[in-house]
Amino acid sequence: MNTTDEFFIDAPPERVYDELIDAARIRAWWPGARASGNGAQVEIRAPNFRRLARPIAFTARIDGLRPGAGFTWWLERGELRGRAEWWLEGFKAGTIVH
Repeated sequence: MNTTDEFFIDAPPERVYDELIDAARIRAWWPGARASGNGAQVEIRAPNFRRLARPIAFTARIDGLRPGAGFTWWLERGELRGRAEWWLEGFKAGTIVH
C-alpha cells in the first residue's frame, strides 16, 4: 500500500522536526499514542484507525535525519512494515508536512 498525506502546521520546519523526532513528544501530536525510544529507534503503541479495533504496535528505526527538513521511519517489527518518510517544506510562516 502506498499512501500520501500532507498538512499545514503554523510553526517553522525546525520546530516541527524537533516535535516529530522526539519519542517523548509523540503523544502531543498523535492522540492516544504511547512511545518510547532512544533516538535511533522508537517503539509505538497507538489507536487503530478503525473504531473499536485493538491498538497497533510497531517499532520504527529512524534513519536519514535531515534536521529541519525530514527523516525516514523504517517499520521493521510489529504490525506495520515498510517505510514512512516525513518531509518538511517551509511555507510562509509555517510548514507543510508531507
